[in-house]
Amino acid sequence: MTIFIIKKMSINICNYLILKINYNLFDLLGRSIGSHYSYNK
Repeated sequence: MTIFIIKKMSINICNYLILKINYNLFDLLGRSIGSHYSYNK
């Protein structure tokens, strides 16, 4: 039973980290594109 709980927790943590990393990547991408467009204007 405890192994199942630990597995579930680790999966949740992994999903959270993946989402956080993806969010940060998109944020960086958006900023670089935004600065690029504003620079070209």
